[in-house]
Amino acid sequence: MSRSTIVRAYVLAAVAAGLLAAAVPSPATAATFKSGFATYVSTSASLAAGTGGQVTATCPAPRRLSGVGATIAGPAITSSPSSRIAASYPADGPDPDIDPDDVAVAKLHNGHSATAFGRADAICLAGGAGGSNLAYQSAPSAFNPFTGSSGTGQVSTCPGTRIVGGGQRITGLASEESLRGNGPNVMSNGKVDSTAWQTTFNVNGSPASPHSAFVHGICLGGSKLKLRYRYATRVLFADQVKAARARCPGKKRAKKKNRWRVIGGGWQGVAGEILVSRPFDSRDRGKAPDNGWLVRAHQFAGGRPLALVSFAICAKRR
Repeated sequence: MSRSTIVRAYVLAAVAAGLLAAAVPSPATAATFKSGFATYVSTSASLAAGTGGQVTATCPAPRRLSGVGATIAGPAITSSPSSRIAASYPADGPDPDIDPDDVAVAKLHNGHSATAFGRADAICLAGGAGGSNLAYQSAPSAFNPFTGSSGTGQVSTCPGTRIVGGGQRITGLASEESLRGNGPNVMSNGKVDSTAWQTTFNVNGSPASPHSAFVHGICLGGSKLKLRYRYATRVLFADQVKAARARCPGKKRAKKKNRWRVIGGGWQGVAGEILVSRPFDSRDRGKAPDNGWLVRAHQFAGGRPLALVSFAICAKRR
């Protein structure tokens, strides 16, 4: 039995056992934008006060998932440190295969006393524009599911190919989970490591509320797309909320058939709560969020300075 089959069977068993205790926010609305070889799908929903839930965005068949985004927002969210992205990962939809190539999952926790806004983003590639060259890696994350784990880092690698996306799946209660890092890393030479996806997460588990965790990597092979890795850094001081935007190269008015588009992204930065990690639109000619990757974070009151790094993985046809 393959690793992906085992992982999927375990997750399905966890669902049956009630370990994926996350309500589906309601009502949900979806928007789809096409930009050249990429399609961008976003689904938005409300999230009741004091609850955890998940929002999903699904790629239109036969396109395949290359990037996953997540957002929790609202008028009072930034004043509530317990509101955050709990997990963000690719998942499999109701199709014949078992690859997590269809659905983007945003698992969120609203710790505030007011209704919040949740959003999931899926970036999807056509088969003739790299979609058929996507491969999906997944592996269990090593941590204690009963007592919890702080600052646990896991890596999913792309042997012989290049990383374009990924995520961290955590089963259990969103109120006990916090995703702190979810992306590639900057190496000592200042370049982005294009071979691995690294996640960092906190889990406050107990024997009565066990968790399980899986790290995912989305890898791109073939020669149809040229890739660029861009990143931007912001420093957050205690009780600050700031955003870091990593932009794809090129001019706003570049020809549609020959310009860079974001196909994945993420962040690194261990402390604080992450509120937004998604593709963004720079208000160019189109409305598709294809210009880069936006990350917004809240540093705790009394916390040390936080270096928040946002990554945009950008592609264009060769």
